[in-house]
Order: sequence, then C-alpha cells, then structure tokens
Amino acid sequence: RGDIKALESALPFGKFEGVFRTSGVSIAHTRWATHGQPSDTNAHPQTSDGDAYDFVVVHNGIINNYASLKASLSKQGYAFRSDTDTEVIAVFLKYVYDNASAATGEPPAFRTLVSTVASHLEGAYAIAVKSRHYENELVACKIGSPLVIGIRVGAASADDERRLVSSTAIPITYASLAAARQGEPQP
Repeated sequence: RGDIKALESALPFGKFEGVFRTSGVSIAHTRWATHGQPSDTNAHPQTSDGDAYDFVVVHNGIINNYASLKASLSKQGYAFRSDTDTEVIAVFLKYVYDNASAATGEPPAFRTLVSTVASHLEGAYAIAVKSRHYENELVACKIGSPLVIGIRVGAASADDERRLVSSTAIPITYASLAAARQGEPQP
C-alpha cells in the first residue's frame, strides 16, 4: 500500500493490451479511496464491468449523489464490486452507452456520453475516462477539482518533447483538446 514500486510489479499489463497500451492514450491516478477501505478492489482505475474494460475511470473529488445513482443502477441490474463513488461513474457510463446504443442503433459520441453522465453528477470532481469502444480517445472533465493532462509530442525517447496542460490555466487548448470552462462539466 502506497509504494509505487509495489504497484508497478502488481499491475497486470498483459490484460490491457489492445485496450490501452496499443492506443497511445492512457489514464492514471494515485489516491486512497474516499469511500470504502484502501484496497485493491477500491483502487483506481475503476471499471464498469470487471475485466471487460467497457469504461475505465479515474477520479479526484467526491460524488455526493453516488449512493442514489448506485441504487438506481443496481435496480437496473448493473453490478458493483467496490465501495467507491468512482465505480458508480464507470457503471453509469455503461448504462447510458447501452441504452443510447439500443435506442439509436449507433453508439453516442464519446464526448457526448461523458458530458451526459457528468451532467447528472453532484459534487466537485475531475474525471478521466477511457473505453474499449473508443480506443484512441480519452475524455476528461472537471468541476471544482484540479485536472492536469500530459501530452507527449514526438518520438517516445529521452529527448522527446512533452506538454503539460493544467485545468488551472483555463481555457485549455492543445491540438484536439477543446476549450474548457471552469465550473461546467465540459469534456
């Protein structure tokens, strides 16, 4: 617990091939759970559906209405493994995705999906979302909590160029990153 070297040796990187590591888009967050005990089950990232990786979320902050969202999703047949508010976000993303895809025959745009879910979250948070359905995309949004995005430009070497974009320097604009406004859950 708490030791990065122990975390690195415990990560099952082989399970992520084709979902994260080949896409060049990753998410990471280190923190102790605000809901539930510190444990592997409550650690980030949280997934919507175990090892299928439909939706994977890292989150900083607190979702005040997570208990009511969790109860509603449980009644719809969605299962939870952790005690975290973060897992509720991941499962809620899957719920909206499943229903939107069934209704229209087409999956929603990733940004629209995350924005729809974020509009139902109450609290202060920053989230980053990855999905096997949107392999080369990452959507992040925030309301109240800080968010920092690192972007590598050029070759992956000791001499590569890197950019850090911070939510404290709003609006964020870099390549395909859209402008974001403080106080709105805008992916």
